[in-house]
Amino acid sequence: MNPLTKSGGYDFLFIGLFLFGVMQPCVAQQTITLNRELSGSVSATESTKTYTFSANRGDVLELTLNIKERDFSLAVSVLNVLGQVVEYSEGTNYPHFSGVYMQFDIPLNGNYSIRIEAFDIATSTPYTLLLRALPADEQQRTIALFESKSGIIGRGYDQDEFIIAMRRGNPALFVVTTPNNILDSLVAVIDPQGNLAALNYDFFGTMSVVMFNPEISGNYYVIVAGQSEQAIGPYTLIVNPVASFSAPFTNLEEIILPGDTYVYAIGMMESKTYDISVTGVDDFRPFIALMDAGMNVIARSYPVSEIPIAAIPGFTPLADESLYLFVMGETTESIGPFQVDVAESQDEEDGLVLSLDSSFAGVIGPVGDVDEYVFAADANENYSILVTSTWHYLDPAMRILDPDGAEIFFNDDAANGVYSLFSNIRFPASADYKIQIMASPIQEIKQSLTGVYLIQMATGATFDRYPPRIFEPAISVEAIANGARIRIPTYAVLDDTYPLSATLTYDKEDREVAFDILRDTPVELDIASQPDEIFFLVVSDSADRRNAFGVTLPPPTVIAALEGTPYGMAIDAQNNLYITDADIGGVYKVTIDGATEYILLEQGSGGGILGPNALAFDAVGSLYLSNGFTHSIVKVLPDGSTESYAGDLNFPVDIAFDPDGVLYVAQIGSDTVDKIFPDGSRETFVATIRNPNGLTFSPDGQLYVCNNDRGQSSVYRILPDGTAEPFVENFTQTLEGMAFDEDGYLYAADGILGVVYRISPDGDLIVLTRGLSGAIDLAFGYGPYAKTLFASNMGIEADGFYVSQIIAIPTGRRGVPLPYGTVTDVKGWKLY
Repeated sequence: MNPLTKSGGYDFLFIGLFLFGVMQPCVAQQTITLNRELSGSVSATESTKTYTFSANRGDVLELTLNIKERDFSLAVSVLNVLGQVVEYSEGTNYPHFSGVYMQFDIPLNGNYSIRIEAFDIATSTPYTLLLRALPADEQQRTIALFESKSGIIGRGYDQDEFIIAMRRGNPALFVVTTPNNILDSLVAVIDPQGNLAALNYDFFGTMSVVMFNPEISGNYYVIVAGQSEQAIGPYTLIVNPVASFSAPFTNLEEIILPGDTYVYAIGMMESKTYDISVTGVDDFRPFIALMDAGMNVIARSYPVSEIPIAAIPGFTPLADESLYLFVMGETTESIGPFQVDVAESQDEEDGLVLSLDSSFAGVIGPVGDVDEYVFAADANENYSILVTSTWHYLDPAMRILDPDGAEIFFNDDAANGVYSLFSNIRFPASADYKIQIMASPIQEIKQSLTGVYLIQMATGATFDRYPPRIFEPAISVEAIANGARIRIPTYAVLDDTYPLSATLTYDKEDREVAFDILRDTPVELDIASQPDEIFFLVVSDSADRRNAFGVTLPPPTVIAALEGTPYGMAIDAQNNLYITDADIGGVYKVTIDGATEYILLEQGSGGGILGPNALAFDAVGSLYLSNGFTHSIVKVLPDGSTESYAGDLNFPVDIAFDPDGVLYVAQIGSDTVDKIFPDGSRETFVATIRNPNGLTFSPDGQLYVCNNDRGQSSVYRILPDGTAEPFVENFTQTLEGMAFDEDGYLYAADGILGVVYRISPDGDLIVLTRGLSGAIDLAFGYGPYAKTLFASNMGIEADGFYVSQIIAIPTGRRGVPLPYGTVTDVKGWKLY
C-alpha cells in the first residue's frame, strides 16, 4: 500500500495531530481578526492567554502587545498548528516600550496561535493586542509641507525615503513620532547632491526631529530609520512649516497628531528680556523648549502644577537673533489646542524693602543689570540671605552696602551650588542696608549672566541646609612611622558656616580622632595607626540644622584617563586591566602604570549596554566577552581574534565563571541568570530577579546577583537551587558591578549615584567611595594590589570627580581573586 494514501500516511498524520491536541494543555482560545485591536488581561490566576489567527505563506505580520506598565516577566510566542514556535519574544523592557513588539514571516498557509505568558505576576494587568499585516516595503515617496505619512521600519536596517521640494531660505520641521515609543528613530536630510545635510536621533526620547533651512532650492531626501538593527516599528513622518514672529505676539494652534511638534522662529533683541508661556486648553499639557538654529537646548519647561502652563520667564537673548520655540505635548500621546504668548518683561524698580521671612522673585537681564533692595537690620541679630537661580543658567552674586555705600559683605558662590548665600551674618550696626543682586562678575559663560532668581531672608543659619562639601581627591594620606599623616588643603572642605567639626574614625580599630576645620586654614594631622588602615572622615557644620558629610580615606587614585567610554572590566595576575568600550565596540588593555592599547576592535555595538559590556577570565586565563548588541559571548584569543562561545542570548550584561568552568550569564532582556556548561549546554538558574545586572562569588563560593531597577535596586544571595534570597533590598538607584573581599564584605557600585557601597556580612552598608561617573564595574587586584579595588567609570554623569577614568580604591582588606579564588595568568596579548 502506498504510504501516502488516505488509509496509510494521512491516517498516521491524523493520529499524530490528534495526539498533539490531546497532549497540549486545554487553554481557552480567542480568534483574532487582523487590523482589529482587542483587549485582555493577565493575572496570577490567569497568567496565560492564547489567541488563534489564519495567515498565508509569505505574509509579514506585526504584533503589538501594549502594556502601559509592568513589573513582571513576559513571554510571547507565535506557534504553528504543530505547536512549533515561529517567533518568540521575552518581552524585553528595552529601550522604551514595556509591552512586546514583533515582526515575523508566515512560512506556510494555515492556522497559527499567539501565546502570552506572564511570570511572577501579582495583580491583574490589562493589555491591548493588535495583529496586522505589513505591506510590502515602501518605495520612495513624496511629501510636502503640512503633510504627514505613516510607515514601518522593518528588520535588517530597513529605512524609508521621502522626496520633498524645498526652496532656499524656507525652513521646515521634520518630525518622526512613533506610537507607544516603540521605534527608536532616526531622521536625516540629504541635499540634492547626495550629501548629509541634517541628522537627529534623539529628541527628548524616542522621537527624532530635524529643523532644516535649505541653502539651495531643489529636491531633498528625508530618510527615516531605526537607530540600530533592533530598532523596528511603526512611525509617522510629519512636515511642519516654521512660523516666524517678532516679540511680543500671541498665537493659537492645535496638535492633532500624537507626538507632533510645532516650532516658532522668534525675533528677539539683546537689549530686552522676554516672558514666554504656552497654555494648554481642554486638558492638553504642553512641553516647550527654546533652542538655537543648531537645535541646542537653551531652556525648557513642563507645567509645574495642575495648571497646564509651561513657562520660560525672564529670558534675555545674547544677541539680536531669532531663536526657536518648540511646542509639543507633555507625553507623546498628548493632543489638543494651546496658546503661545511671548511678551517683553519689565525690569524691577530698585529700592524694594525686604522683610524677614519674605521672598521676592527678580530677573537679571539684559547683561549688566543690577537689582537693589533695602533691608533694616538689627545689630543684635544674626541673619541669612539666600539668592537662588530659578530659571535658565543665571550664576548670581550678592553684595551688601552700608548706609554710606561701602561694601561690607560679598558672596559669589555658596559652597554647595551655583547660588549665593550669607549664612548667620551679623551687621555692624542697626541701620538700613542695601542688598544688590547681579550676575557673577567672574562668570565667563555669557548665558549665565542673565536669568530669574529668588531672594529670601531669615534669622540664624536657616538656609544652610546642605552639609559641608568635601573634595575627596584633594585630601592626601601618607604613611609615616607607626601611623599616617593626613593633609586637608583649604579647598578640600567648603561650607557656608565655620568652624567645622571633624571626626576621623578608624575602620579596623575602635578609635576616633576629633579636630576643627577653620575657614582658609589647611589641616595637617599625624595619627597612630596600623598599616593599610582606612578612615572615615565626617565633617559637620554649625548650621541651625546640623549637617554632616563623610568620605573614606585614603581617597582613590587615577590609574588612567580614557577618551572612550569604559564599561565592563576584568584583571589578570599581572594587574593588567581589560576594559570594554561599549560605544566603539572594542576592548582595551590598561597597565597598572596607565599605558593603554586596544587589543580588540570592530565588535558590534549600539552604544552603552548595547555593545561589549562585560569581561571575565576562566580558571586557565582565557578571556571572555559578552555583547548586548550581538546577543552573544565570544572567547578572545591572544592574537586579538575571537571565536564564538555562545549565541542567541537575550541582552547579556554580565558574566562570571565558577570553579567548575560553568559560565553564569545575567540577561537583562529575559530577567534571568543562565548557566552555560563547558559542553555548551545551558539551563536557566535564576528567574525571579528583575533586570539582573551584576554577578560575583563570595569567599565561600555562593553566587550573588545585583539588579538595575531604578530606585529599587537590590543585592540577592542565590541558594543552590537558584532561589534568590534578598541580601540588601531596594537601597539604591542602579547597581552595576560587585566584588568581595576575603572578610566577606561585598562592594557594590551604583552607576547613577556614582558611589561604591561596602556591605558587611550582616547587610550593614556604608558609602566607601563617591564622585564616580556613569556605569561602574569592579575588580580586586593581585599581589601588591590585592587590597585595591579597581573601578571603571563610563563618564555619563557630569557631577563625578572621576569621569571616563579607571581608578584604584584602597580598601584595607584583601580581595577575592576571580574566578573563585583562581589566579589568572594571561600572556602574549597583542594589539589587534
